Amino acid sequence: MTQFDGDTRIDSARTFAGRGCYWTTAYLVDDLFIDAGCAHAAIQLAGTIQDKDLTCIINTHSHEDHIGANGVLQGQIKYLRVLAHP
Repeated sequence: MTQFDGDTRIDSARTFAGRGCYWTTAYLVDDLFIDAGCAHAAIQLAGTIQDKDLTCIINTHSHEDHIGANGVLQGQIKYLRVLAHP
């Protein structure tokens, strides 16, 4: 996690032979989570943000590396809404 003026950038990656590959990035801005990232990193991501008071996920578009963790996060945070283009 990297902090930028109060906002947080979270990078995650699948590993192969001990090296990170297929990197994704999510952002925490106030009570918003922008682009939840991949399904393969959802459990780790959920642990990283479990103490945050989030109200919604904003997905910039529907690629798997942006929406893959939505379901896991919605299961963890009872009233978490997902905002996305139809």
